[in-house]
Amino acid sequence: MLKNKKTKILLSLLLIITLITPFSFADDEESAVANENIEATTEEVVNEDNSQENPEEVQNSVGKDIYQGDLYLFEDNITMDKLVDGNVYIFGNNVKVTGQVAGNLFVMANKVTFEDAYIESSTYILANEVYFKAVSSDLYVACNTLEIPTDYGVYRDLKCAGNSISIVGIIGRNANIECTTLSLEKDGAKADIYGNLEYSSATEITVPEGAIQGNVKYSPIAENTKTKDTVLDYIFSAITAIVFALVIYGLALLFTKDSIEKCTKITSNKFLPAFGIGLLALIIVPIVSILLMISVIGLPVAFTLLALYGLLIAISTSVFAICISNIICNKLNKTNKWLTALFVAIISLLIYILGIIPYIGFLKLLLVILGFGIITMCILFKNIKFEKATK
Repeated sequence: MLKNKKTKILLSLLLIITLITPFSFADDEESAVANENIEATTEEVVNEDNSQENPEEVQNSVGKDIYQGDLYLFEDNITMDKLVDGNVYIFGNNVKVTGQVAGNLFVMANKVTFEDAYIESSTYILANEVYFKAVSSDLYVACNTLEIPTDYGVYRDLKCAGNSISIVGIIGRNANIECTTLSLEKDGAKADIYGNLEYSSATEITVPEGAIQGNVKYSPIAENTKTKDTVLDYIFSAITAIVFALVIYGLALLFTKDSIEKCTKITSNKFLPAFGIGLLALIIVPIVSILLMISVIGLPVAFTLLALYGLLIAISTSVFAICISNIICNKLNKTNKWLTALFVAIISLLIYILGIIPYIGFLKLLLVILGFGIITMCILFKNIKFEKATK
């Protein structure tokens, strides 16, 4: 579903943006009731684990297991069972969380299972399957399936996009859900949402009585939401590509006419070197930019370099089209600028069509590399010999 894809992208971006975003707990009465219920559950879990231990031994063992600072875990199978005084970042296949986090938790995995876990701040998850037997401040999820069991949930808000969502736990404030199927009751248990429920699904559900304290808002999703590119979309995109190439050609005639001739000669006589330099520059420039970003002094240079890098890539196919058009006009012994512009439009259209044809769209990437190499050679090498020396 297109809407789901957009939501997943937004949730993925939140994994980065919210690294520096603070959260505060709710102050309203309904949220306070939910907080008390969740806190009571958390205390019961802790008491069950420590009921047979000496209080002094518990304190000492906890002190030894506290991880100070941010924790990063990157493996196939991960079990996060630590007490972390900071944020936790997890990337893996099968992830199990049983510990406690004083900051935020970020998880990207195939399957994520929470067992009596506690996250003081917010939890951000991008996964296939999520079983959230945990307590957190906020929960943001993009997944295939999500299940929140009884007596577990969030102090504040739940925002979720997925396929199958099952909630019989506690939501302290509002729940915003976008899914195919939604269930708010299971085995006689039902959800406790103390705020509003706003959801989008294929069919409207019957909300259990007393499960929602606030308002319920339903937005239907069409059964077939697959994106369909119409002929009009293709035509508009093709016209955009042609106009863009013609604008580049016009600007080049006004400001860098000599560069057009130089790029044309590079295309005609230095085809393979241009492709090699383009491929090399395409890899090296991002690496150099990252190295510059590490140093405070080089940060402005890095951003400038990346901006120039993106601009040159954007105009690379247009430059290639201009060069090929000049070569054709030279073969025809025609120096008419209007005729050249016509060829620029035709070749730009052919490049656009090449990019949208299945299985051979990668050829457009080769043209991007070639155009990028032509521009790079034109900028870096002032004196290029295009004719072979004669004996």
